[in-house]
Amino acid sequence: LPLDVEALLAEMPDVEVLDLSSLPNVDFDDDLLQAISGLGSVRILDLSSNGLDNMNGFTLPRSLQELDLSGNSFDTNPLVFPPGNSLEQLLLDDNLFRALNDGEFFGANNLTGLSIRNNFIVFIESGAFDGLDALQVLDLSQPAQGNVTYPADVLRGLLSLTAINWCIEDCPQGFVSAFSNGGSICLPCPQGTFSLGGDTSLLSCEPCDAGAIDSDFDPVTECVACPVDTYSSAGSAGACTNCTGAQLDDDMDPSTPCVTCMAGTYANRTSR
Repeated sequence: LPLDVEALLAEMPDVEVLDLSSLPNVDFDDDLLQAISGLGSVRILDLSSNGLDNMNGFTLPRSLQELDLSGNSFDTNPLVFPPGNSLEQLLLDDNLFRALNDGEFFGANNLTGLSIRNNFIVFIESGAFDGLDALQVLDLSQPAQGNVTYPADVLRGLLSLTAINWCIEDCPQGFVSAFSNGGSICLPCPQGTFSLGGDTSLLSCEPCDAGAIDSDFDPVTECVACPVDTYSSAGSAGACTNCTGAQLDDDMDPSTPCVTCMAGTYANRTSR
């Protein structure tokens, strides 16, 4: 007999954990998805393995922190992330994704974990992960690690990432393999370093040269040269050190420290 889920939900408006996975006899129509959206206390919601191909009528409850949409038929992210949403974990494993598009997860500001395993991804567009400033773990591992096209700096700006399971064997720019024999589990290079990708050791992360700086604390981007009247030591991150007071960049070389003017002299920077 069909399960009257809407009637059940009406009897438990304060439910916090809701498992509606693997319900082949339930029609997840707009009315049911709206009823789920109206649950004001739900924190964990499992809608996996229901053959869903859209989420029309669904709005993220403000209280929702974990959502499992694995094992459905989505070929793109079906969610809109409204301002003030609390979603921290999103599972989209075992769906039909072939591409991740620009702004795919825009608005998911609090997302710390995103899993899109076992899809069929062949293309990742620049900006696919824009706005995911809190993201710590990203799993894009695919059933067959073939060719996936993506821009070199596709993970630029994701400064909270602690680990990724990448979609191909070689780690992307800014990351190195967690294991000496390689593999798709990758760790970010430390601040003050960068990597062009494909490396298998944290020792492969290239420190910024003296006179250059990791200005954005991002291992995906290369170091930038310090300007005149500043300097930096190797492996520095943040801002170049300014020559101040009676100090002068006498050789105009940002890889060497400023020198202090002798007594009876002063640093005339306006003549440069």
